[in-house]
Amino acid sequence: MATPAADMSDNGDVPKTRARVGFEMKTADQNIEDHLQHNSATKGRGEAELLKKLDNHFKDPYTRICRDRGIVSTFGTDRAQFADFLERNNVAMKHLLLKDWSPDYETMPYPPSTGIYAIYTIDNLLEHINYTVTNVYNIPTTSVGSFFIRRTNGTGGKEKPVTVCLNYFKTGIYNEAEEKIATIDTTRKTDCRDIDKQSPPGYGFQPSIADLMRSTDGKLVRLLSVNIEFKLSSIHLNAETGKAVQCFGIHGTVFFDNRKIDGQITVKLKTNVEEVKCNSDSARNAKTQDIVISALALLFCLLHGLFCLQGWITSAILFKKTRDYYNDLTGKRLSTRACWEIFKLNDLILFFSHCVTIVGSVIKISIDHGLQTNYIISMYDATGILLGIGCLFTWISVLHYLAYDHVFGLLFSVMERSAFVVIKYLTCVSILFGGFVLCAWAVLGPYHIKFASFTSTFQSLLALVNGDEVYVTFTAVDSDKEIIRFFNGFFLVAFLALFTLITLNIFIAIFNTAYEHQHDNVSIQKLNSFINLDL
Repeated sequence: MATPAADMSDNGDVPKTRARVGFEMKTADQNIEDHLQHNSATKGRGEAELLKKLDNHFKDPYTRICRDRGIVSTFGTDRAQFADFLERNNVAMKHLLLKDWSPDYETMPYPPSTGIYAIYTIDNLLEHINYTVTNVYNIPTTSVGSFFIRRTNGTGGKEKPVTVCLNYFKTGIYNEAEEKIATIDTTRKTDCRDIDKQSPPGYGFQPSIADLMRSTDGKLVRLLSVNIEFKLSSIHLNAETGKAVQCFGIHGTVFFDNRKIDGQITVKLKTNVEEVKCNSDSARNAKTQDIVISALALLFCLLHGLFCLQGWITSAILFKKTRDYYNDLTGKRLSTRACWEIFKLNDLILFFSHCVTIVGSVIKISIDHGLQTNYIISMYDATGILLGIGCLFTWISVLHYLAYDHVFGLLFSVMERSAFVVIKYLTCVSILFGGFVLCAWAVLGPYHIKFASFTSTFQSLLALVNGDEVYVTFTAVDSDKEIIRFFNGFFLVAFLALFTLITLNIFIAIFNTAYEHQHDNVSIQKLNSFINLDL
């Protein structure tokens, strides 16, 4: 009885049990579905958040088109005017202090229109030395420029306006009868004298300049060089532009070079210019505007450089998250190009551009403020290099925006794909080119003006690759030797055939191959996109 009752009781509860089980199964299924939906939603939110970060990462809220253009333009104008002043100053010195100087010597060194400015007789040497010394003291009354004899060094001490120095061998005797060297002592001696208007003839040198140059009585020519050093002051006042008054100290040297003792004494004049402070309120006021512009550019570059650095650090963190997500999703690694895109190389370029611009701006402010005076020429050169490189890299960063265009993107992809191949090929070509340079320098250097030095040989052969002055290179051989002329022609034909016909064509082939491959990839991607749309 109990059992049927129990059975009946159980049978009576069957619908409830099934309902409960069904409810629990439904609840379990719903829980699983809710869990999957929750995971999917979480995953979707994570993916959406990552995509949002990537989208914001590739947006650029700043206008990056050469903010430092103003300071570069300002500095370029100032530096051009300063360089023009120095060049005209140097030319004026040559006309004033070098005897028989001609404007023909002021032309470009190539193609040469005149010979070397040189001296060939003893009397002519003495005349040139006396001419230079006399005209240094006469320069305030003869020059149309503002030149003054510098008698103080800016600290109250007295300067020595003119100093003449002789450099010569100690002794040298030649036995004419037996045609051999009797005695020679190549110990170099230097004798310097401060010169003024009351100095005696020959300036009191013992032995005299003439004695060191004469070959009588078996004496060898022992004079190696004569240095005439002078110190002047000059004022740069440009009424046309209204720029600030600048004061300069000029330390010049006229160098009579006889170190080769080959019958020709070459003459060169060099000047070293340093800026000295002018006690003028107009000079300080005129530079205020330039200092303000430089300071604003410096501040802007500093802030934007920090933004670029922070953006690149953020891109490094975002790259790690994207790489991990892509690896979990596909089991593959990101391509190298995708890695570089996330890393934002453009920010690194801009950061480097800002760094060199900041350094250049600091130097320019120090020059405008009068903190740098002793090495103003070298400081101007350093500032020009830094600001120029900064502006160049800023403009290079602008190319980043063109890459989003289809045509430009294809061109950049071609250059990127062929870059490593081109570098490897250039390495091989450079080795071959170096062999041609050394060969031309060693064989043709003594007979050809374009191959007289290693540097000129390198430049001439590089110009030949671009087809520059081919005929002049063939004909400018200064030798009657047939073997030299034949070698010159054969060498140039071989070089031109190898580097213009073979090397350049291989370069073209490398880029053509990369372009065709990249173009085919783009076509395949478009075809796949159309197929996916149809499906």
